[in-house]
Amino acid sequence: MRLANVNAALARIDEGKYGVCEVCGERIEEDRLKADPSAPTCKEHMSN
Repeated sequence: MRLANVNAALARIDEGKYGVCEVCGERIEEDRLKADPSAPTCKEHMSN
């Protein structure tokens, strides 16, 4: 599962979408990305 998350994050980097929440389109908080660099969503949407 972790490798899949990393690969998905690399794909978002290639697409220019890294650091942007997949749900709302807002920037993902810096502390969230520091805790989990592969996070696809912001804190508000992390449990969705």
